[in-house]
Amino acid sequence: MINKLLAKTLVATANLTFLLKYLEDKYHRSNFVVIEKQRKTLKKQNRDNMKKNIFTITIMLLISSTCINTFAEMKTDNNSTYTEDIPIPIKKPIRKSIHQLYIIGYLENGAYTFTFNKALPNAEIKIYRNGFLVEYYCGSFNLGQVYTTNLQGYGNGEYTIEVDNNGNKIFSGSEEI
Repeated sequence: MINKLLAKTLVATANLTFLLKYLEDKYHRSNFVVIEKQRKTLKKQNRDNMKKNIFTITIMLLISSTCINTFAEMKTDNNSTYTEDIPIPIKKPIRKSIHQLYIIGYLENGAYTFTFNKALPNAEIKIYRNGFLVEYYCGSFNLGQVYTTNLQGYGNGEYTIEVDNNGNKIFSGSEEI
């Protein structure tokens, strides 16, 4: 009987060893599959991120080249060295600069104040209220000179202020009181 019991114990131990070995292999394989799936997912995410980065850089380059072309007009020069009758235009960029403000104007407590940042020998100040001329001043102004006019004296309405110098409009503003 002890032999039978010993034999059964050995068989059970062998079965348990086999079962443990089987479960351990299955566990390692399932971990390997999970790790492999994670690796493939990360690889796909990296590929997608790379595509997004390439797309972003392409759009930035496209926008920057468009912006550069916006600020530089092309001027054609009909003088060419080509010997046939058809001239080949030579494209040269025209440089544009920021326009300097000759006059700074602002409304404060119903008084409109002009500060001249350039000497104007022949300036005309025209102030319109609701489309009608209410004030006209012609004279010369020095650099830094200030001219103030009281708009409240003309009543409430929409005011348009213009300053011309030698027939060219150099300042225009609109205020409502």
